Amino acid sequence: MSATLKTVPVADLSLVAIIYASDFYENEETGATMADYDYEIYDQAAFDRTTIPKRTRCDCCGHSLKYSCLVQHTPTQQVFFIGRDCARTIESLRALDTKIEKASVSLLQRAQCNAREASFYAANPTDGHAMMAWAKSGINRTAEDIAGKLRSYGLSEKQVSFLRSLWQRDVANRSVATGVAPTGRQTISGTVLSAKVVTVPGFSRYAPQQTITKVLVDLGNGAKVYGNAPSAETVNQGDKVKFTATFEPSEKDNLFGFWKRPTKWIKL
Repeated sequence: MSATLKTVPVADLSLVAIIYASDFYENEETGATMADYDYEIYDQAAFDRTTIPKRTRCDCCGHSLKYSCLVQHTPTQQVFFIGRDCARTIESLRALDTKIEKASVSLLQRAQCNAREASFYAANPTDGHAMMAWAKSGINRTAEDIAGKLRSYGLSEKQVSFLRSLWQRDVANRSVATGVAPTGRQTISGTVLSAKVVTVPGFSRYAPQQTITKVLVDLGNGAKVYGNAPSAETVNQGDKVKFTATFEPSEKDNLFGFWKRPTKWIKL
């Protein structure tokens, strides 16, 4: 922590602006890496009194900063540059914790992301908004990943076609679903869609590792459930199984759920 900041009561610090470095370039005369800056300003008067240096270091930990928080000691109007991680440890800034945590993309970069998304909607006027809303919902992890790539890089025609196929298949499956994911302690039966054996940490030093089988089961009514098979069971794709467990539906998808504490596992 800098000598001046050490003497400042952190309870009196307030956020002036979040600063983002963007458009990095090389100085032709010195060869040094330079950057332009974007700002989200929360105290315009304090910001106007401040000269922003081309390169800054955190007045708390001394690290070089790319994204920083400009804060001021309100009683004296002294200003300091603090990195996001350091700023999030200061109690008086906790109310802005979410904004500080997400301050990882410059305003210019966000504008570019928005432009890519707008271009996608313009190129897909019929179903673009519905398809992207579905992808962003998190129902399908692959689709959610593609939605992220849209904003960061844009999508190729092949990627858009693949996303559309995922979306249309999900819509079709939902249109014929006759049930939802189970809730509570129940006995269910279904078909194993996938079974993957994985190694995880054990529960004691005498058994540092253990193997478990993660299983996805199709209930036959449009719903699927996922969880660990009992340790003594060998499970294969295509098996017809019946078991009792405690089920909890996904918060994002009422056709998908999870189980725990399975018992009475039998193959049909």
